Amino acid sequence: FDGGGPVARRFDIEMEGQAFDKGDRIRIIDSLALCGEASSMGMHSTVIPRSAPISAPTEAKSNTEKWEGVVMTTMGFFKVCWCSGIASGSCSTGEDFTFIAGYVLVSGEFRTIVGPDILPFVEPSDNDTAPAAALSTVNTASIQGVTIDDT
Repeated sequence: FDGGGPVARRFDIEMEGQAFDKGDRIRIIDSLALCGEASSMGMHSTVIPRSAPISAPTEAKSNTEKWEGVVMTTMGFFKVCWCSGIASGSCSTGEDFTFIAGYVLVSGEFRTIVGPDILPFVEPSDNDTAPAAALSTVNTASIQGVTIDDT
């Protein structure tokens, strides 16, 4: 499984396996939600609707599938649930999306204003009576060592 990218930018979700079919579908859900439940029918609210991979893969072969141009508006970890078009016949209910295909990591820069108690980039001078707020940039792409366990 290969998928994920920067926040608010297009990325592809690509899977490798066997016996894929043009009727296969995926859903991107919260990382803590369970695949195969009724709620896994809907796409996560941070997926831009016109980019949502709700239909057939844009590229499909017997051993690979690819959904192109997915855009998400929030950084984080998300679960990808997969439905076999051959096994389910229609992929029309959340219960059809029983397989965890993988996880999507949406990363990027997160900009925030921090107050006078937390000043990561501004050092007050001797002339300052009250430090000003600073613009802080956190690049989440550099965070490593995250493990997700479904058990």
